Amino acid sequence: MRYEIQRNELLCLLDKGLNYPLTLIVAAPGFGKTTLLGQWQVHSAGNTVIKLDASTRDDSPLSIFKKIFNELKKSTPLWDAPFFNFFKTEQLVSTDAMVDILVQAFNLVDNRLVIIIDDFHNLKDAFVSTVFCQLIAHLPGHVSLVLSSRMHPEFSVSRLKLAERILVIDGNDLKLTKQDITYLSLEITGKELEESKILTLYTQTEGWIVGVKLALLAYVRSGESALNSFSGNQPELLNYFGFEVLKHLTEDARKFVLSSALFEHFDVELCRQVFGPESAIILERLAAQELFIVPVNDVHGAFRYHSLLQEFLQSRLLVEEGASYVNYIHRCAAEYFLTKHLLSQAIRHASLCGDEDYYNSVLATSCNEWIKSGEFESVFSSLSGISDEITRKKSSLSIPLIYACIFSRRFNQARYYLEILQHGDVADQASVKFLESVLALFQRDAEVFDDARAKYFTRTHENTDMRAVSMVIIAYIFLYKGQLEPALIAANDAKEYLSKAGYTFLESYADLVVILCDRYMGRGVEAAQYMTELYSHLDEQHKTPVWVNLATGMMVVYYEQNQLESAVDLCQKLLPVVSFSCATEVVSTVYLSYSRLLHIQGEKQKAFKLLDQLDRILVFGRYDRFQSQIVQELMRQAVVEQSVSSADGIAQKYDLSLWIEQEAWRDEAYYQESRERYGLASVYWLTAKGRYDRASDILTKLIATLDKQGIKTRALIAHCNLLVVNYHQGNRDIVINQLKKLLERYGLACFSRTVFDESPGLDSVFKHALSRNRIELPVVFRELFEDQLKETETTHQPSLNPNIVLTEKELEIFELLAAGLSNTDISKQTGIALSTTKWHLKNIYAKLGVSNRSGAMMLAHQR
Repeated sequence: MRYEIQRNELLCLLDKGLNYPLTLIVAAPGFGKTTLLGQWQVHSAGNTVIKLDASTRDDSPLSIFKKIFNELKKSTPLWDAPFFNFFKTEQLVSTDAMVDILVQAFNLVDNRLVIIIDDFHNLKDAFVSTVFCQLIAHLPGHVSLVLSSRMHPEFSVSRLKLAERILVIDGNDLKLTKQDITYLSLEITGKELEESKILTLYTQTEGWIVGVKLALLAYVRSGESALNSFSGNQPELLNYFGFEVLKHLTEDARKFVLSSALFEHFDVELCRQVFGPESAIILERLAAQELFIVPVNDVHGAFRYHSLLQEFLQSRLLVEEGASYVNYIHRCAAEYFLTKHLLSQAIRHASLCGDEDYYNSVLATSCNEWIKSGEFESVFSSLSGISDEITRKKSSLSIPLIYACIFSRRFNQARYYLEILQHGDVADQASVKFLESVLALFQRDAEVFDDARAKYFTRTHENTDMRAVSMVIIAYIFLYKGQLEPALIAANDAKEYLSKAGYTFLESYADLVVILCDRYMGRGVEAAQYMTELYSHLDEQHKTPVWVNLATGMMVVYYEQNQLESAVDLCQKLLPVVSFSCATEVVSTVYLSYSRLLHIQGEKQKAFKLLDQLDRILVFGRYDRFQSQIVQELMRQAVVEQSVSSADGIAQKYDLSLWIEQEAWRDEAYYQESRERYGLASVYWLTAKGRYDRASDILTKLIATLDKQGIKTRALIAHCNLLVVNYHQGNRDIVINQLKKLLERYGLACFSRTVFDESPGLDSVFKHALSRNRIELPVVFRELFEDQLKETETTHQPSLNPNIVLTEKELEIFELLAAGLSNTDISKQTGIALSTTKWHLKNIYAKLGVSNRSGAMMLAHQR
C-alpha cells in the first residue's frame, strides 16, 4: 500500500489550470507533488497527457526536448516535422528555432495536449529556461504546460501573473488539512485518532505530507510517545528519523539501510551481490514496513529512498563507516553493473569510488562495448566531459570516441580528436593511421580509394577493433564496385568473425551486405528468406542499433514483395529512431524507400520532403552514391507524375545535360553505382522528352556493364527500361518478344516491385502483352502485383485521331513536338512567337484529352 488519499479540490485546481498556458506547482520536497500529478493524469484521461520526470541528467540544452518529442511521437506522426534534423547535426539550435519547432510539433496533435514536467528544478541550463520562457508566450490554445518544481523557475512568474498566463499552486495549497490527516491516519493506523492528536500533528508538521506519514507510521510502531516527541520542521524530522528510528534497527539492518542509500534504486539481486545473501531477508523486512523504502514505478521488484532521506542516510554512512567503505561499495556496485551490461550505472558508481584509474578503465570498457553494439550516443554521453588532456593521454578513451564520431558522421569532431591523439602519448600509431583511413572512407565514399588504399584494409590486423572494421569495409568496397562474389565471400567471413568477437552492430551490417549481394545476383527469394529469419529473432520493443539495421532490410523485403502496408508500417517505426548514429546506408535506404512508398500512396509533398531532408543529412560528407540515388528517385517521381517541367528542373539542378554530353556512361571498364543511378535518371528524363535514341544508347551501355559485372537484378532494370523506350517508339511486337525473352532469362522471381517502379511504364508493357494473350502469368504473380497489372478504365478507350481533331497548324506543331523539339525550337521552325506556340500546345492537349507534353508525346508514338 502507498497510503495515499485523493484530494479532489487539488484535482479541480489542476483542471482549472487548463485555462492557462502554464500551471506551476512549486513546493518543498514531500508535499505530494508527484502523487498529485499521477492522480490527475488518471483523472484527465480525456486529454493527451505527456508526463516527464526531469533528472539532473537532463540538464543539457537538448535532453528534455528530445524527451518531449519522443513522447509526442507516441501520440502523433512527427516524421515530417522540421525538428527531425536538429538532433542529427553538429550545429547548435537557437532558442527561437527550438520554440518554433516545438510549436509546430504541438500543432500536429488534434485534441487537448498537456505536457507535465516533474522535478523541473533539475533543469538549470540557461538555454532550457529561455526556451520555456518564450514557449509560454507562443503556446497554441490547445496546449498547456504543467511544471512541478522545488523552487521557482528562472523566468519571471510575476510577469506571467500580470499577463494572466499562469496558475500557481504552492506549498500552502498542497498542505494537508486536518480532515486530510484524519483520513490518512485512518488509512495508516486503522483507527481514527483523537481530534486533539490530529490538531497537534497538523500543527507540528504544518501539513507536510511526508512528515505526517512518518509520524503516523512511527505511532504504529511506538505508540503515542512517538507523536508526543515528534517535531514537524524538516531538520528535526530528519533528526528524529536518525536517532529515534534507526537506533531501533538491528546492526546488520542499519548498515544495510545506510549502504543501500548509495543506489538510485536497488533490488534483491543487486543487494545480494554487493552486501551478501542475507541482505535479501533484510530488504523483504524493510519493504513490508513501508517506512524507509518505496517501490519504483515501472521497475518490477525495485525500491528507492525518498531523496531527502537518501541524502541523510548517505551522510550518516560516511560518518559511521568512513570514506574507504563508501568507495568499496561503489566499486562493488560498478563491477556488478558491468556484469549486467548496465554500463551507465557502472560508470556512475566507478566515478564515485575515489579511484581515477579504475574509473577510466570502466569508461574504456563500457565505451568499447557500446561501439560493438552500435550505441554511439552512449559513448558521446559518457565521454562528453573528458578534457583534451585526458583524450591526449588515454587512447583507450579517445579511440572509441573517434570511432563513434566517424560512424555517426560527426566528421569535424573526429578530425579534432584525431589531431589531439596524433600529438599525444600514443604508442600505437597504427591505430591513428587506421582511423584516418576510416575517416577518409566515410567522408568520401569508396570511389576515392585506389587499390593500394583498399589493400590497407585487407591486412590481418592484430587489433580486434581494426580487424572487425576492416573486414566489413572490404565487403562494402567490393559491393560498391559491383564485385558481388568477392563482396559475398568477404561479408560471410566478416560475419563469422564478428559473431565470435561480439560486434553485433557490424555483424548486422555484414548481414545487409550478404542480402544485397544475393538480391543483385538475382537470388531475391533466398535474400528474403535470410532476412526474414534474422528479423524473426529480434524484439521490436527494443529498437537497438542492430534492430534498426535489420528492420531496414526487412522493410525492403516487404517492399520488394509488394507488401506495401507492411513496408510503410516499418518505415513509420524506423524513421523516428534513424539518426546520425545509424549507418549512412541505413539512413538513405529508409528515407528513399519511405519517400517512394508515400509517392505510391499519393502523398507527393511528403515524399519530396523526405528526399529534401535526406539531401541535407548527407551534406556532411561527399556521398556521390547516395546523392545519385536521390536524383534517380526525384526524376522517377517526376516522370511518373508526367511532369516534364519538374523533370527539366531536376535535370538542370543536377547537371544531367552535362553528364550526358560528357558521355560518362560510355566507360565500361568498371561498375560504379553512382553512374548507373545517374544513367537511369537521365534515361527517365530523355524518355519523357521523346529523345528515345539517346536513352537507348545509354541503356545499352549500362546493360553491357551490368551484365559484365554479373549484377543481375540491376541489369534486368536496365533491360526493362529499354523495353519501355521501345514501347514508346511503337515497336509493340518487338517489345513483346523482348519481354518474353527476359521472362525466360531471369524468371518471374526477379520481377520485384523495384523492377516495376524503377522502370516507369513497364506495367503498360505487361498489360499490352497480356491483352494480346502473348504471355501467361501464374495466378500468384497476378495477385501479388495486381495493382501493377490490372486494366484501368482508360486502357481500351480508343485514342483520339490527331489528324481529325487538330487544325492544320496544330497538327504541324504536334508533329514537331513528337519529334522531340522544345517549345523554342518549334517556334523557330514554324516562325511563330513562343507565347503563340504555348497557346497552341494548350489547345492541342485539351483536344487530345491529355494533361501535358509527356501525354501528348505518348499518344503521338502510339499512332
